[in-house]
Amino acid sequence: MTVEGTVAPSVPLLADPAARVLSTPLRLASTPAGPQILTFDAAVPRYLVHRASIAEVFVTDSVEIGENAYQVAALLPRGHYVGENAGLYDYLILVEVVRQAGVLVAHTRLDVPLQTAFIFRGLSLQINDLRSVYVGASPGEVVITMTVSPERTGAGRLRGLSFEGSVAIDGRPALQGSGKLLFVSRDTFKALRQRGRDGKLARQRPAALRFTPARPEGVGRRDVRNVVVTEAAALGGQRYAMSLVIDVSHPYMFDHPLDHVPGNLSLEAARQAAIASVARQYGLAAESLTVLGAEVEFGEFAEIDLITRVTAEVGELGSHQETDLVVAPVSVTLTQAGVAVASAKVQVAVWA
Repeated sequence: MTVEGTVAPSVPLLADPAARVLSTPLRLASTPAGPQILTFDAAVPRYLVHRASIAEVFVTDSVEIGENAYQVAALLPRGHYVGENAGLYDYLILVEVVRQAGVLVAHTRLDVPLQTAFIFRGLSLQINDLRSVYVGASPGEVVITMTVSPERTGAGRLRGLSFEGSVAIDGRPALQGSGKLLFVSRDTFKALRQRGRDGKLARQRPAALRFTPARPEGVGRRDVRNVVVTEAAALGGQRYAMSLVIDVSHPYMFDHPLDHVPGNLSLEAARQAAIASVARQYGLAAESLTVLGAEVEFGEFAEIDLITRVTAEVGELGSHQETDLVVAPVSVTLTQAGVAVASAKVQVAVWA
């Protein structure tokens, strides 16, 4: 389970998108009222996507295209701290774009108050065509088309939503995604956090440990600052174990202060664990591997000061039907104090 804390607004909501000064090409979204302009020239206010740094805001605009149906525009950075200037858009950045789209729609289209705590329960993102996520000569223009299914209380209050849809990059179909969000008051969130933490502390004491990150080349990374797991240890069969490496000074994972392990860190740990395990199991170079898709479910909040174990079980290599790539499925679980805090099914593909 992971919460998306809001950042206090410091600028007003942007005005009519059609009134902006345009500096990039436009896209037209088909709506019941006719075509509407979807622009890429300016990021939305950072508080609308729960980011502290303007540099981490990727979404630029949104339009309603039908009942509970929306399109969201975004720009993908060609160079980024976690992207490490690789040849493909980083999977974590692609996930972040989808996350920001869901949060933006909740605030601006469904009127979810800014002070509401957003709890992500699950997220899935599947790359349909690896060529569509190659970094090109200009920032990738993204259009996310999503359908939202609101969940309301008997009194009509919005308590959550699920969303699903497709992602196009530079006009090319690229990904399919879905997610599930819960909305709670700040008081309810604090109560949930305290109850979960008390339960874990009854079984495990906090540890002031700083684990040594794995070698970047062993987990498919280039920069050790982006490594979030220790070296993989073989457990026998096709299972491997690691520990989570937490750096609260990381400018992307901890864009703003948090009292728990953020979801993007858990997902990145699952990705690195999956790649490291496949590389070890089949004698492959980790740099030749990439994640083609992942489904992650968040169970409980993970505490920053408790040891988090990461275990991965590698499946058999096989051909991926849609892409013809060789792929290995990996099941990854993150546990604290004997409790699963997150679980993921990851598809690791051989691509280089």
